[in-house]
Amino acid sequence: MDLSLPDYWFTNRVIAVLRAATERVIEMGHEHVEPRHILWGILNEGEGVGCAMLDAMGVDRAKTVAQLTWSMPAAGWEHGEDGVPYTKGAKQVLHLALAAERQLDDPHVGTEHLLLGLLMQERRASADGGLPLQCTLEAALVALRRVDPARAASVQRWIARDMGRR
Repeated sequence: MDLSLPDYWFTNRVIAVLRAATERVIEMGHEHVEPRHILWGILNEGEGVGCAMLDAMGVDRAKTVAQLTWSMPAAGWEHGEDGVPYTKGAKQVLHLALAAERQLDDPHVGTEHLLLGLLMQERRASADGGLPLQCTLEAALVALRRVDPARAASVQRWIARDMGRR
């Protein structure tokens, strides 16, 4: 998985999430990793700040996994030794996760940043099908503040900057 981002920026949990997303693509015979596979990876991991944020927002993780599974029927694609490519949208999620990490002054990209990257990409993309998440970037930031009160100041700065752009 060479996405022109050094691995040291990602926590071990994020690496596990991205590995699970890639394995899911191979398992299902899909052509590439899409944002929905990354969300599936976060949900499959089942722990971490990203999942805690989803819980704080009242997202039914089991129902979301079921919706994702239904929206990703098996296909017949076979991958060679070159690995599984990422779509433009999935690459954008990773870059936005890195931007979220910087925005929050955090030292590494965690699952919370992946979730924020997914929501930022979703907000920008108007993607066909979209993600089965019934939450917004703003709600996720509030949830992060609730889940990790030590980040309250950096989250508040982000919210203030985001509101100033509208």
